[in-house]
Amino acid sequence: MRHTRTGMQRLILGLFVISGCRASYVAEAPELEGEDELVGVRGQVDEEIDPEAALDEKFGARGELPPRPTVKEVCKGKGSSRACTKKDPKPEVTAAYGARRFLEGMRWGMSRDEVLEALKREVEEEYQERQKSTRDPVVQDKNRNWKREELDKLSLNLVAFDTRTQHKWGVSLIQFEYADDAGETMLWLRSNSNLKKFYFFEGDKLWKVIYAYGMDSWPKEDHKQVKEDHFMKWFGYSPEDRVKQDPETLAPVVRFAEWKSMDNDIVRAFDLTAVHGVHVVALISGDAEARIGERLPHVVADGDFSDAVNDVLGGPAVCYDADGNFIEDAQKCAALELEE
Repeated sequence: MRHTRTGMQRLILGLFVISGCRASYVAEAPELEGEDELVGVRGQVDEEIDPEAALDEKFGARGELPPRPTVKEVCKGKGSSRACTKKDPKPEVTAAYGARRFLEGMRWGMSRDEVLEALKREVEEEYQERQKSTRDPVVQDKNRNWKREELDKLSLNLVAFDTRTQHKWGVSLIQFEYADDAGETMLWLRSNSNLKKFYFFEGDKLWKVIYAYGMDSWPKEDHKQVKEDHFMKWFGYSPEDRVKQDPETLAPVVRFAEWKSMDNDIVRAFDLTAVHGVHVVALISGDAEARIGERLPHVVADGDFSDAVNDVLGGPAVCYDADGNFIEDAQKCAALELEE
């Protein structure tokens, strides 16, 4: 029996029944057209074997999710002071739907080689879709070159967090996400011009995935709008707003939204636009974090760090080129900015 997987069909949420304070109404789910590349959605793929079933067999089947809860609109106040917010009665269920979609094709505990193979399959699927869409031999040849280049990049983007390698990730946007000399590794890739994905392994087992969205993903929206218009649409309208404080001064170090799913996955959204120019979504295994410990970025308010520290945090001396390669050279970074 052939199984058909359609990414958009899995993401579209059906219908939300939203109850207002005065009346109830039915609204269609938010239109996700145009966001495929932002969430890593692929096109329709026909496969002889359902990959999710194969993963269930190897890593254990996850429980069937309950139906999506009805999102309610709760209003307070009267007249001009009246304000309404959307409330999710079962946020852990909604978060599970979003987390499973983001981790589609993978499971916590997969090895680096298994994740690499999964990413290679994504490249192959994208290549097949590109070839189907054209009969132009020149374009098909370009597609073959694209596939070869993408596979080569995947093989080169494995990082070992070992101080002996003198890696430069200590001044990058994931500088607080790993521990050196602890047997941790990372596989990363640039999905498109505005999205980088980072897969983290501890003891050769996948335990965390980070999506870093460039500000051009939503050029007219600040982080608050991105969270409300996109992240809350994906993971639910009732995240917990958390603040990490400095243990000595109690000053806030970072503010973020957090969702916890019924699968014991944790989803966090961070605003790193001021420092690294990205909106970050972190998807984490709750079981692994309970063992490893919570790792959160540090965000300093604008103007609170010196020029020297600004360079280290990701100022003009630190940047990425068009292929996502890390560059630590002020002149080269300045030249790239001019090109943009």
